[in-house]
Amino acid sequence: MSNSIISLSSLWDNTWIKIGIALILLAGAILLLVATRRNGIKTNATRRIVYGAMCVSIACVLNLFKVNTAVLAGGISGSVTLLRTLPLILYACTFGAPSGVIACVAYGLVDMLFGLDASGGIVQVLLDYIVAFGLIGLSGLARNTKQPYLLGTIIATAGRFCASYVSGAVFFGQYAPEGMNIWVYSLIYQSITVLPDMLLVFIVFAFIQRTNVFKQLPLTMLGQQE
Repeated sequence: MSNSIISLSSLWDNTWIKIGIALILLAGAILLLVATRRNGIKTNATRRIVYGAMCVSIACVLNLFKVNTAVLAGGISGSVTLLRTLPLILYACTFGAPSGVIACVAYGLVDMLFGLDASGGIVQVLLDYIVAFGLIGLSGLARNTKQPYLLGTIIATAGRFCASYVSGAVFFGQYAPEGMNIWVYSLIYQSITVLPDMLLVFIVFAFIQRTNVFKQLPLTMLGQQE
């Protein structure tokens, strides 16, 4: 089963194909947004779908920008993406946890096209792509707090870190340097990939949440200000 998934993944092992997919998704989401706004977005359900598609598409584009972090951990290879979870957390904190989980799971499914690693089998795929990203949607639990985006980022970080930590130790422990405990290895790996990624999102939210433009964005998405 895992071999067939891996071979399917290899079909997409091309940077230009990934860029093309991301741009097509983003263009489609923009056209959907323009069309619905021109005709008027009449229901909350439609808003959730339209803005969910937009945020997932933006996350796909941001996923193309990565920085290698191997130098930070003595050769343990990893990478940090450029704010890909920011639009997902923004969406979840705007529409709530249930919608956030659905959008983040949808992103996890699309993310498989950008570099699926199924070496650990179907359980590992579910844990890394469905559970780990789905837990980011729980950031919507902070929706009605005083600091929804900062608290939401912390919730998303905890959820994604735990899922990735277990997956890293159970399914990728064989990549640990000789003599290193697999749980320590996974802790180091997640610390140089998940934590910097989410810390960057936290810092950006801390800076932009006070701006007038950003304050109006959730209101526009909810239809409280057109």
